[in-house]
Amino acid sequence: MAETIKKYDALPYGRVENPRLARTVDEEPTNFPSRMKTRPHTPMPRQLKIRYVKVGPPLGSGMFGTVHKVIDVDSGKFMAVKIIEHKVSKQQPLYNVLKREVEALSRLGHPHIVNYIASQGWDEPQLEIFMGLKEGSLNSLIESGVDVSEVANSVFPQMLKALDFIACKGIVHRDVKPDNILFISQPEGQYQFHLGDFGLCNRIADAKTFAGTSIYMAPEMLHGGAQTHKVDVWSLFVTMLWILDAGGLRQKCNEFTHVSEVQRAVLFIASNPGPISSIREMAIINSVERASAAQMLVKHFDGAGLSTPRNQVPALIISPSATAKAPLSAPFNKKSRIPQRRPEKLRMHGNIFGNSRHKNPHKSRQIKPASQLQGILPKPTDQELDC
Repeated sequence: MAETIKKYDALPYGRVENPRLARTVDEEPTNFPSRMKTRPHTPMPRQLKIRYVKVGPPLGSGMFGTVHKVIDVDSGKFMAVKIIEHKVSKQQPLYNVLKREVEALSRLGHPHIVNYIASQGWDEPQLEIFMGLKEGSLNSLIESGVDVSEVANSVFPQMLKALDFIACKGIVHRDVKPDNILFISQPEGQYQFHLGDFGLCNRIADAKTFAGTSIYMAPEMLHGGAQTHKVDVWSLFVTMLWILDAGGLRQKCNEFTHVSEVQRAVLFIASNPGPISSIREMAIINSVERASAAQMLVKHFDGAGLSTPRNQVPALIISPSATAKAPLSAPFNKKSRIPQRRPEKLRMHGNIFGNSRHKNPHKSRQIKPASQLQGILPKPTDQELDC
């Protein structure tokens, strides 16, 4: 066949070639390319910087930054922006805190956790973290004179859901307090609450440092114990005492001189009969026996809003020895399991802490003065209190 093709190549110009013998392969030698051919690399489009104008005075200050109400000039939407100055944001320990807050917010999408929008300026004089705009904090809401029982009945389940959600993500907030619980108004006088300011949060495996606001601090944080999601449960319990002013805690918090006095007062109030006693499992010194957010959701709300799978929520453990007169370091020997049934009253009426508009709120015993607590308190520490 090859010889035949060569003969046809020698034929005079113009002779028609037999189609069956037409050359179909280029027999010329070729060089393989040295690398694979790819499309030209083009840079990704840069994210446009958010342009905004501040509206009104600052809303408040969080950890290392000031929060402002702003309007996006391109979209017309209102937002909140936390602004951190260059000299703060560039310090390595504080930079890590800010980075931690942004990373935590960016992966936590939940109805009761403040919504993260964007951040910019990491290499500029001002670092800006944009979040959804809220109306104010729980602190400002209580100071406005609202019905505290109704607020407590709203805050409690919503914050339990938020804490259970971050616990499932392996995150400890470590600074749950009224200033870090934000709200927006809903129809018919209701409120939606959002847990914010994740600057102190850590993954459970890394949470070992001393952090948080002293009056809301769990015992294990003060004494250097392991910090799990149970520290946030203790802080929420103290927050509930603050909302309801149980035992006069809200007014008396400035009278305490040591964290140990606060913790003893918390246990003293928890031992009282009344609405607070229904959540006393959150105020057990031993964090292993302390209730989790998931357990409290099962007990009081039949598991509504759980992030933890229901079959992974253990039964509650009550330690009767966790009373105001027990030393903070006392072991917990007696244990009794209680069924995780929703109380009949709650199933019918949907409230735990009563409603002062319809009846007088339960009056719990007042906290003993600090001078009377000295005999049952552990030795004081030098830790200053921050109410």
